[in-house]
Amino acid sequence: MFATVVKKITHKTSIQLQRSVIRPAQFNTTIQPKQHFPVFPKTTPFKRYIVPFAPLTPQIASLHSGLKNDPKNNETNDGPSNMQFLKHVWNHGSAASADSQWDESQGTIYQFKDSMNDIDGNPFNFETLKGKAVIITNVACDCGFTKSGYEHIVQWQKEFAGKPFEVVAFPSNAFNQEKKSAEEIKEHVKTTFGFEKILMEKSHINGEKTNPVYTWLKKSFPGDITWNFSSWMLVDHRGIPIQRFEKESWDEIKASLDAAVANAMKAEAEAEEEKKE
Repeated sequence: MFATVVKKITHKTSIQLQRSVIRPAQFNTTIQPKQHFPVFPKTTPFKRYIVPFAPLTPQIASLHSGLKNDPKNNETNDGPSNMQFLKHVWNHGSAASADSQWDESQGTIYQFKDSMNDIDGNPFNFETLKGKAVIITNVACDCGFTKSGYEHIVQWQKEFAGKPFEVVAFPSNAFNQEKKSAEEIKEHVKTTFGFEKILMEKSHINGEKTNPVYTWLKKSFPGDITWNFSSWMLVDHRGIPIQRFEKESWDEIKASLDAAVANAMKAEAEAEEEKKE
């Protein structure tokens, strides 16, 4: 029984770790001296990634470090627990879907004109995103996935510069890994990753106090957010949620972004043609 549980937890963890920095040059099935984790061959579903044995690896320790309750930095939630972390590992990917439950009665993301503030405390009008493909995720500065998450966000912004594309990041202390003040968050992501916008105010992404945008997103894709950077919501150029990514690789997410931006550009060109007529 124990072996089965460990195997499932390790399998689930490996999917999230594919977005981390573990990229060995060679693979074999031999455990070298002083290694504490198995290395899988390219023929497995985990190609290009090591699947660590959860309790013994620095990566898991890094993710788990945020579980230590800090009363000074706990103003937006009740603090995570070991069970909450294990729940994330166990359930990660379960809410991923390309089958949106959106319908017209839910409205578009453009309905949020002054219901949320940006990181500077100014009301943010989501109508300014009209015609753009938008990727949304919850972020935190002190998470094991912070580096890879923000680096991909900034990379996408550069690749899609000048095209109808935008990133909206929602800082949250849901897992006790976000900095306390807005100034600290802004300074950290700007100086470390070069990310400045669009960064929203810190808010709840689960529970009764969930912010209005995430409440709306979860109507299309039900299920709690299980960790920082674990769920990526794609909203198309019409303001409609079309996909929730959790278990997909960075390359798979990028492919969907390419398609969404291409559709936005096509719609933009068609609108221009209609104006000429």
